Amino acid sequence: MKYSLKNPGILNISEGVFGGDQAWFSDERNPFSKRGCGIIGAANTIIYLAFTRDEYRALYPFEYINKNNYIRFMNILSYYIRPSIMGIPSIGILNRGINSYTKEKNIILNNQKLIKCSNKLEIMDFIISALQKDTPVLSVNWNHRRKILSYHWITITRLEMKNDWKLGFSSWGKYYSMDLKDFIYNNLYNGMMYYY
Repeated sequence: MKYSLKNPGILNISEGVFGGDQAWFSDERNPFSKRGCGIIGAANTIIYLAFTRDEYRALYPFEYINKNNYIRFMNILSYYIRPSIMGIPSIGILNRGINSYTKEKNIILNNQKLIKCSNKLEIMDFIISALQKDTPVLSVNWNHRRKILSYHWITITRLEMKNDWKLGFSSWGKYYSMDLKDFIYNNLYNGMMYYY
């Protein structure tokens, strides 16, 4: 059994790159290179919506997706989504930043949120609901035992059964797969949100 975005190739930004990378805030003095993962999650989501729904196409101001245009876009979003010294610690803060950007484009996105949940079935249902709507899931994680997830936003794009449930997601410009149980039960806090 598999649930996935219908067009995950949209997030293949360049050869071997899946989704954006906050390290692309290239100026070493730019603090967002260390705490801009929420901006990247927002960029991944908005780009996917813009290229799969005609009514949202105006949200991405460039003709096509490549690394240079992605960097230009994440810099645009950084005027609306402003990480603090702690980054963007909650889905409410990220949601306000995304809404401020989309409202300027005269577009209102619907969203669903799941806050601080450790129930496996509820989390699975939430992710499946998003993927069935063909939209990525933004997830913020606090103090996960895996460094790739600790105090970090990711973009969930896939959930499938292979002996056990596996979660597929974009983080730091790469595609990762992880046991869903590992994702859920080694986390101090998890918040999820998707747009449609």
